[in-house]
Amino acid sequence: MVAPIVQELSEEYSGKVNFFKMNTDENPTVPSKFGIRSIPSLLIFKGGELKGTVVGFRPKSDLKKRIDEALV
Repeated sequence: MVAPIVQELSEEYSGKVNFFKMNTDENPTVPSKFGIRSIPSLLIFKGGELKGTVVGFRPKSDLKKRIDEALV
């Protein structure tokens, strides 16, 4: 459910934001490092610093708001 929304956001924020998808089964240290307990979890970084986390399904408008807040 989240993948199509993230794809749309990736296109809308092209050149401003990079989006990456990670398989947590193939990268088991990452969830524990960032406290990920639920899938999907979207982590927002700016300059290598974690700026926000979105857990579970959220509408596109909510995700845009969180991204915009991180870009400031």
